Amino acid sequence: MPQTEILGRLGTLTTRLAQTMADVDAAQALRFEIFHRENGAQLNTQSMTAERDHDPFDSKCLHLLVECDGEIVGTTRLLIARADGPAEQFYSATEFDLSPFLKAHGSTNIMELGRSCIAAEHRSRRAMELLWHGVWTIALRHNATTMFGCASLPGTAPAENETALTYLQTCATAGAMPRPLAGSARPELPQTPAHTSERRAFAALPALMKGYLRLGARIAPGAVIDHDFGTTDFFVSVEVARINPRYLAHYGEQATRYAA
Repeated sequence: MPQTEILGRLGTLTTRLAQTMADVDAAQALRFEIFHRENGAQLNTQSMTAERDHDPFDSKCLHLLVECDGEIVGTTRLLIARADGPAEQFYSATEFDLSPFLKAHGSTNIMELGRSCIAAEHRSRRAMELLWHGVWTIALRHNATTMFGCASLPGTAPAENETALTYLQTCATAGAMPRPLAGSARPELPQTPAHTSERRAFAALPALMKGYLRLGARIAPGAVIDHDFGTTDFFVSVEVARINPRYLAHYGEQATRYAA
């Protein structure tokens, strides 16, 4: 077996792509632990029997791993494809109408992120930054023009997330994708009145959503309730050319070197 390629390192943490089925199995085991045991997601029958979170999209994806002393403590899956391919190849199409979004990106390579999670004892900014470092490296390597996916808030009732919903539907959507390009959520949540400070609202967001926004993400209007996972999902897109220059400086030099 060829030597494992380390894409990035921060202290005892490293990030790399899964190389074997055992790597993928370990990532799926971590996802099961977090999504089902910790957060109560109702997974498909096969996942519940195997105690592994998996679905048909896994076989099409690259699986990015974060490790600490050889143990997988974080993961996300990356699906890289041409935008002029079928919408059904992307997980996001199970919740959102992607047709206008894909049409707007022509024949370019785009990269979908999904099933992102980090073990509870490693949910620090350092682990999240390293995960983003790996994502950015792979985006460069495959000439992806856009990164996108479903970003989630925990809970299915608007009242549970009033502060975060207010931010995402007012402050954060000031630079949102125009509705003709964003497609549509099925079904959309009602708008939430804005009665909170921007700083307090941003602080209430999950770490992954904050990461998207720090990179310069745009959020589509509307949201979808995912009852199986117990989340409220938004369609989020980050155009590589629009990424905040501060974060390009943070990840760019090392990521470009690893991707060369």
